[in-house]
Formats: sequence, C-alpha cells, structure tokens
Amino acid sequence: MIRISGASTASSYHLLNPFFGVLLAYPILGEPLRMTGFIGAALIVSGLLLTNQPTRQAGG
Repeated sequence: MIRISGASTASSYHLLNPFFGVLLAYPILGEPLRMTGFIGAALIVSGLLLTNQPTRQAGG
C-alpha cells in the first residue's frame, strides 16, 4: 500500500485496526458484535474517504 498510495495514506488506514480486532474477537473469543462498533467504523471510513480523495485544482 505504501508503494501505491504513499506513507501518509497507508498510515491513516491504521485507524481501522481496532475495528478489525473486534471482528477477529468475534469468531476467536466469542465476543459479541455491537452496532456501535459498526457505526464507529463507518465514521472512520467516511473520514478516510474524505481526507484521501485527490485534490481538485481551481479553474481547471
């Protein structure tokens, strides 16, 4: 990912690590999945999409 999109973009995706931990804890440890986890992940993903979009140049 670093080679494709750069280090700053790749590092921002580390914000999703807690959500993936919750997803792995479900089958391995039997932890329940809660709606708040999915809402939090959706907020993080929407923020990532907003901040990692290419910038547009004015007048072009």
